Amino acid sequence: MGSLQVINLLLVIVWARQDYVTTFLFQAVSLFTMLTEGEVIISKEGDEVSLPCNFILENFSKFHNPILWHKHQRGEVTRVNMGGNVLSPFRATKRLHLAFRESSPRYSLELSLSDISLQDSGNYSCVIRGPGNDVIGQVTHYIFVRAAVEKLFFMDYTKPGGQEVSSGGILTMTDGQPFQFACVSIGGYPPPDITIYADQDNITGLFTFERLTQLVGAKAMKLIVSEIVASNEMYTPSRADDGIRLKCHAEVVDAPLISCQATEAELGQRNAYIKCFIEAKPALKTIFWNLDAEGTSLIPGNIVNDMWTIVIVREKFLNPITDQDATHVDVHLYMRIVTEESFRDYVICAVNAIDASTQKVSLIQKAKKQETTIEVKRKQPVIRFVHRNNDSLDTQPLVEETKYSVTSSQSTGTASSWLVACVLLLTWLT
Repeated sequence: MGSLQVINLLLVIVWARQDYVTTFLFQAVSLFTMLTEGEVIISKEGDEVSLPCNFILENFSKFHNPILWHKHQRGEVTRVNMGGNVLSPFRATKRLHLAFRESSPRYSLELSLSDISLQDSGNYSCVIRGPGNDVIGQVTHYIFVRAAVEKLFFMDYTKPGGQEVSSGGILTMTDGQPFQFACVSIGGYPPPDITIYADQDNITGLFTFERLTQLVGAKAMKLIVSEIVASNEMYTPSRADDGIRLKCHAEVVDAPLISCQATEAELGQRNAYIKCFIEAKPALKTIFWNLDAEGTSLIPGNIVNDMWTIVIVREKFLNPITDQDATHVDVHLYMRIVTEESFRDYVICAVNAIDASTQKVSLIQKAKKQETTIEVKRKQPVIRFVHRNNDSLDTQPLVEETKYSVTSSQSTGTASSWLVACVLLLTWLT
């Protein structure tokens, strides 16, 4: 064989191998598809949260493709499960549950948390592994459990070691001399926004912010405690500042928090409504409903398909959509008349400067009431004979002794009236 022929043969083999490798890799990748996208979930204590992990995998095996949940808290990683069993320390809480579902080639291992607590804040990752323990798929959900600010105070650094000054306290400054102090916020999750005022003037821009986050407690069940220090090392007061009021304002801001309850209604009922409550800091920018699977939307002030929505402010503000202080509102979705098609899911969406939140709520058909049968029975009137001095007999009906038995809790006033009339007529005839 000549050298040219060898070169041609080598080229064919190399290209054939490359084509083989390319095809093999393409097939391997196409075997797995992660169906679930990661979510950011903002909840409050006592809520229930479900974390899905849905995927498609050909030739899935629980032994060769373990599905593992992990909890992350600022770099600290703890495994949640082994197969279908919840591991310690989560098992002792009895609040974490697993649900495995399969419909080949689709599989799911859902992690649910009941009675959410502050210790549940963190990132939860679902990892699917393949042969050789390689990760072939992963999705991460982020849970933020809202917490209020625990402590807020000024710190006077001119005192040895620093001195806390609580609300109503006094900061003593000297005219023309730099004064070092800070506003300190402890707690609050997500971390709060700090605003500082001198009387009515916003002086936040004069301060430098340092944000710290600490984990407090046992592994995997730690509290996330935030501390914010807004300090000013060169604040130079003047005589004009004498008697001013310094105010430090800390506010936890996040996406709107929506809570709804499924509502029952009767077929044909008029002006039925679904009710939701929204809490938002910062204030709401937009509220709207998705009415059906086609994405038909409804905003306040409009009527769509004989449905309209009303926003009720729990506090006295001018406009719940634009007023920065309007953070607590009730939202009603009204239906002019309930039809068969009305019994479905509706989605409410609330948007503020942080993010958008959605909540699904259902209208459920109320069960029909059973009809009651009313039966009225009359006893014969009791007749009393009275002997008078003229030896004549006189009959008088004792109407008050006439009794009626009614086998229903409903009113029988009309039937009773007719029966009394019949008794009087019988008496007159006799």
